[in-house]
Amino acid sequence: MKQLYILVFLLLTSSLFPQQPVFSQTYPYAFCNFYWVEQMSNGYLLQSYFTNNSDSMAIVKLNFNGDIEWHHAFRYTQYPAIYPKTTVAVDSELIISIRRSYSPANGLDIDAFGADGDSLWSKTYSTNFGWINLVRAFKINEDIIIGLGANFTKLGVVCLDTHGNFKWEKFNNLIISATPKDM
Repeated sequence: MKQLYILVFLLLTSSLFPQQPVFSQTYPYAFCNFYWVEQMSNGYLLQSYFTNNSDSMAIVKLNFNGDIEWHHAFRYTQYPAIYPKTTVAVDSELIISIRRSYSPANGLDIDAFGADGDSLWSKTYSTNFGWINLVRAFKINEDIIIGLGANFTKLGVVCLDTHGNFKWEKFNNLIISATPKDM
């Protein structure tokens, strides 16, 4: 089995700090592509998908020294394919993983984890939103706000409580010109 070694190389880009590596580590994960990293108040969060299986993904939590604190690998056999979107540190105590699923069509699969990596809840939501290609989430008071973009023509916002219960959603169509006006 061929191992793919991932080199994580993080730079501080703020003008307050010199631009030098924070740490450099190599992690052995088989058939894995890390495609996303987020800095949290207590470390880094990485998300990957497995190239050998489209319905598998992993989340890895690193401390500021680059040591692995915890990781979760997911395989969703109930769906024919899941397209991983993003894992978001809503705050230092709540991490959510959001994926687009094909069953239900255009649905969202959301898993929530605590700061220690323990699973808090897992839910699937059906939307009529269309092909989702952008996801961001954040927490306001006791609400989780998830921003969605779809088909490059829609914006949507979904609101959940911190237990994953649906509160409301709003969607808007956009008119985007592909040609600049002064061309």
